[in-house]
Amino acid sequence: MNFSDFNKDYSPILLKKDQVKPDDLESTKKQRCHAWAKQAATREYTSLDSSFADFEYISTGITTLDGMLEGGIEVNSITEIIGPAKSKKSKLCFAIVAHIVATTDRKIFFLYSDTPENTLYPLQRDIENKIGAKTPDNKNNQKFENLQIVNVTKASKLLNYLEHYLEKETNQEVLLQDSSSLGDLIVIDNIAEMVYTDSNKKNTIIQAQLTSLHRYLHRIVRVGNCAILIVNGSSVIHDIDNRKNTEKQLEPNNNKFPELERNLVRGQISEMQNISNYTTEIENTLAAASRVKPMLGLNWQYVAHHRLFLSKIKMDDTQRLHQIRCVLTRSVNLFAILKISRSNQ
Repeated sequence: MNFSDFNKDYSPILLKKDQVKPDDLESTKKQRCHAWAKQAATREYTSLDSSFADFEYISTGITTLDGMLEGGIEVNSITEIIGPAKSKKSKLCFAIVAHIVATTDRKIFFLYSDTPENTLYPLQRDIENKIGAKTPDNKNNQKFENLQIVNVTKASKLLNYLEHYLEKETNQEVLLQDSSSLGDLIVIDNIAEMVYTDSNKKNTIIQAQLTSLHRYLHRIVRVGNCAILIVNGSSVIHDIDNRKNTEKQLEPNNNKFPELERNLVRGQISEMQNISNYTTEIENTLAAASRVKPMLGLNWQYVAHHRLFLSKIKMDDTQRLHQIRCVLTRSVNLFAILKISRSNQ
């Protein structure tokens, strides 16, 4: 695998965290990939970096996914789920939110852009399947109050909500008047649709909104002591060697995802016998994932701290999550691959 495509962004991270020399970068990257593969195969979810142990996490309710994320959704960070159309990104998001509502007292601020039939009602069903319907004699009624759901159809409205959150978290007078928090977890479902809803906007206006979103989201996780979970679409770079015109080559995927769909996971990683097989599996996936980018442009790649490239979800007969295939990136260029089977639901 040629890692030259990743050097620009990856090198500073490695030099800072691992204190390696530039000529050792290639071997360090490969060792890191092997470690991720072994971790996925043996399910020994020990951290690759001891500093991860100091972070706070919110469990997703899926043991193997928590292991892949080093504990779950990291507080004070941004996690993004991306994938092609109909890859059930929102379904995975709903399952995570329902688990958090059912098992914790955390407050969740859920922003969605789709219709209630596609978002609100399925989310409510997932929650009710775990804690029952909201009735006068249901002792879990308070848990429903921890979830605040708002329909957002434009980026300007999303920015208003984020600005309000920042004002509450940073303004002492506001905190004294209202000590409640908008959420320990902020969920934004289908952020690309919020940004692109008004097709008449000039590109300069859209770029200004994206810049503001980038700034607000990072400020919130720094000062708000919360986690952010974003659901976004994916785009494909068709000519990865032509870096000068890369921005123009990003296109919505429209249910075509050949780079990740083809041979993403050819078999259970645990069945591989030697390190060369790990290398082949990881390198094939890196080659595919390097061409897949989140929607909203190239600069949006640097918004999320952890990004799940979702290629496929299988449901069982009861429409519960049965199997997930995804690729994880951290800080743009740390990749992991895992075939996740439901084991605790």
